[in-house]
Amino acid sequence: VRDSALLGLGGVGAAGFGAWALHRLRRGRPLLEGVGGVFQLMMVGGLISCLISATVGTFVLRWTQQITPVQVPGTWLTWWLGDASGVLIFTPCILA
Repeated sequence: VRDSALLGLGGVGAAGFGAWALHRLRRGRPLLEGVGGVFQLMMVGGLISCLISATVGTFVLRWTQQITPVQVPGTWLTWWLGDASGVLIFTPCILA
């Protein structure tokens, strides 16, 4: 249960950071106003904020000895690619 809660906090932290960072970058302007806003959404929301969930998730798996030190880089990369591709693929679909 503790592991699941920590993994969940990583996901919430990533989403919270993404929302906070986009709010700071946009300074009250509409999020999808122009190419710059869309680019910021994809970079911050899709690539940068997903670093948090991948890092926390991999740390928790290593801390609980569910993965070996050798598996850490591959686990982290797989986690980040999965989260980032999900955001980059499904966000435009949902917004359309």
